[in-house]
Amino acid sequence: MTSWMETQPAASSAASAGCIATPAHRGACARARPGGADDMAAMRYSQAAKARALQQVHALAANGYSRRGAVQHVAKGLGCRSETLNAWLRREASQQRGNVHHDVHGARLRQLERELQELRRLTAALQRALRAALDAKGEDASPKAPTPSGASQR
Repeated sequence: MTSWMETQPAASSAASAGCIATPAHRGACARARPGGADDMAAMRYSQAAKARALQQVHALAANGYSRRGAVQHVAKGLGCRSETLNAWLRREASQQRGNVHHDVHGARLRQLERELQELRRLTAALQRALRAALDAKGEDASPKAPTPSGASQR
């Protein structure tokens, strides 16, 4: 039994069909396809292709299309289901929220690390100054164990 794909004539060029799928699937994309989910389930799109599709959706939405209309238009041109494109949009939004969260915490972490480094530098400088002052007086400059706050010193 032959599949539908085997019965279709090959197109002259995948690029002329506007295919943005991975090279392994370009031949299949260049052919006319029925709207069956089985054919679309086999498609795998590169990250660059997904990014271009998402840019097209955003551009259409900025030019007056509804989000749904933009998604349907781009999905039809791409040869995928609108649900697939919506999933890519949700993933993109999730990653952007995560990146903002990561960037804010990353900046705060870097600031705290700089402050810690500065405090360590100042502590070392104070310890050197204390040792120098105590050496000038002839006293022992070794650090002493701190006493508990409630204990009396004799």
